[in-house]
Amino acid sequence: MVLRAPRVSPSSCDDSLTRYGLAEMGQPALSLRLLDAVDLPSMQRARFLLLLEADQLPEALRLALETQDKDLLHVLLAALRRHRRLAVLLHCESALADRACRHLEQSLLPGDEPSLLDALAALHLRAARFHAAASVYLDAAHRSTSTQQRLQRLLATLNCLHLLPPHRRVLRRQADIWDEPALLAHVARARALLALQRVQGEAALSEGDSPAVLVHSLIRAGLFDEAMAVCRALAQSPQPVLEALTFRATHSSADVHWIQCNDSLDQAGYRSPDEAAARLLQLYLAQLDSPDMTRAVADQWLRAGKSPLPAWMALLIKRKQPDQLLRILLQHGRIDDAIRVASEILDTLMGAPCPDIHIERRAKMHQWWPHQSIQQLQMAVDALSEQGNHSAARARDEMATKVDKFVEWMHRE
Repeated sequence: MVLRAPRVSPSSCDDSLTRYGLAEMGQPALSLRLLDAVDLPSMQRARFLLLLEADQLPEALRLALETQDKDLLHVLLAALRRHRRLAVLLHCESALADRACRHLEQSLLPGDEPSLLDALAALHLRAARFHAAASVYLDAAHRSTSTQQRLQRLLATLNCLHLLPPHRRVLRRQADIWDEPALLAHVARARALLALQRVQGEAALSEGDSPAVLVHSLIRAGLFDEAMAVCRALAQSPQPVLEALTFRATHSSADVHWIQCNDSLDQAGYRSPDEAAARLLQLYLAQLDSPDMTRAVADQWLRAGKSPLPAWMALLIKRKQPDQLLRILLQHGRIDDAIRVASEILDTLMGAPCPDIHIERRAKMHQWWPHQSIQQLQMAVDALSEQGNHSAARARDEMATKVDKFVEWMHRE
């Protein structure tokens, strides 16, 4: 007696359960291996189609992999991609998943959509092949059609690299080498472009724009946090960001929309936009810890002529460059503030404790002390005293006494 598989086409079934039952009915015929009675490849393909129509995708995948029929695999992958169900590959047995992974790698084409690469990367992750997963995610990021998808895949690449030892956190794509700094730079750019698109629309900028153009566009949109992130990641000077914030802090404006676009601000407690700009400026200058940049901001602030130098800004300069603070104050005619700073400098040089001024190698400070600035200050105080300014006259006498005391101390040293 010869067993033959039933000759039933998928279209003759009433519902998916019936189709699945017919697929199971074909199994005994396949198991008996009666090659003289059954056209095995045709029977396997018929069963594959039945499983596919019954939405039994894991079983269809198993059959396609077991038969090593590339045509069946292509059909199945096309169906998974079309119905956005590539995650089915992740729920297979490890051996089947590895075989699916190898087939995907061998069948990838330059025009394949990034979602297929996402599935391949996920299969690598399941098998703890983190370097391979990072490489695939990076390829998918370059194929992405939207900034949001590109950013997500770049972050996935970084996450995979962080699972590797430090010496293996390098990828090679074509002729380029991608390490963590390079990836962070592209992440910063993608985040900035995404933020701009949310504020200005999809046509705000493109991936090919230079870092300087990107920073300028972020500043104009009030996205100062993103601008600073791009400056750090792409080795750009933060000076344009600081200048723009200083202008906002020294000029009144009714524009408040930019405040909520910067997460560094707590969004509350600001009486005006210029106060919020001053707070953001303070945060950035503290992070940069650059007396030169702080001094440039202080010079711009005093040139605006709206208000005296904020105490926090003066302190940032005075802690490391008190002589430069004295010069800035003299340059902009802030005589009272200059007198106070000069007095603190002289006291510190002579050994008096001053927590706001840190001067190293005090024994050699007689070669350093800002005698020219102090002489200019004395001349300015003298001029005010001659005009009948009594407070200036007192300041002149106090300054002369302190300078004489410092000269005596310097000779003893």
